Amino acid sequence: MTGENWYLKVLRTGIEPRNEANTSRYVHEVLTNCLNWPFESIRPQPSKHGFIDYHLLAPKTNTAIRLEVKPFGKKLNDYMIRKYLVRPGPLNEEFRVGVLTNLLQWQIFLAGPEVKRVAGTSLACVLDVEVNARADIAKIDSMIGYRTDGQLRGLRASLGEATEVIRHVLWNDHKVLQAIRQALRRIRDDRSLPLRVPQTDSTLEAMIQLANGEPIGLEFSVTQFRQAICSPEVATVINTTLMTKFGSRSRQGPIKQTLTNLTSPESGEAF
Repeated sequence: MTGENWYLKVLRTGIEPRNEANTSRYVHEVLTNCLNWPFESIRPQPSKHGFIDYHLLAPKTNTAIRLEVKPFGKKLNDYMIRKYLVRPGPLNEEFRVGVLTNLLQWQIFLAGPEVKRVAGTSLACVLDVEVNARADIAKIDSMIGYRTDGQLRGLRASLGEATEVIRHVLWNDHKVLQAIRQALRRIRDDRSLPLRVPQTDSTLEAMIQLANGEPIGLEFSVTQFRQAICSPEVATVINTTLMTKFGSRSRQGPIKQTLTNLTSPESGEAF
């Protein structure tokens, strides 16, 4: 029986007792048998700032993954791991990585000065998954699975797909406005529309109006303006920005999907 099959069976049947110590035993097995972490790279409770359950020490990097275990099925909140990731003082790592799990649900967070610059928040959640199938385990593995090169490329790329990061870049990166204008120009030319592409200030004002559910005050329709925001041009700008800062390219598809979710009135997201 493979590690993944064993893990899924455990989740179907549950564990007893459900306390933190017993849950931690099972999490350790997931780390070694599903995420391929060597025994010697899993360090228990080394923190001087309270007790984090594990540090995962990847080779060829100074970034440790801090993993906090909660009792099986317990509701997770980011405050449970925030104190380990968001704190004053010098930052020796490129960024801080935190994992919060109750064995069934896994949440992965990134923190650090560069993360705050691109996300506008001190703690960014880049994955929140409840494990029901092998594909869910694969998502976790793509970010925090053991890699001999230690580059954590999946974690870096995940920043470019996180909702809070994309929202922040949309509102704070001047290049995004230029990309929206470029996309509007392409829409106009592809459809031979007699429309004037707005200047930068007008584009920003239209974004504000769209976010407030108001008419955008442009010759372009709301639908066309949303298409421009969700365009390959904008996704490429976001991708390039994050790749420059963190050295790993995100996937265009999830970026464009998040842009669509943010700008869709039916999505429930706060644009």
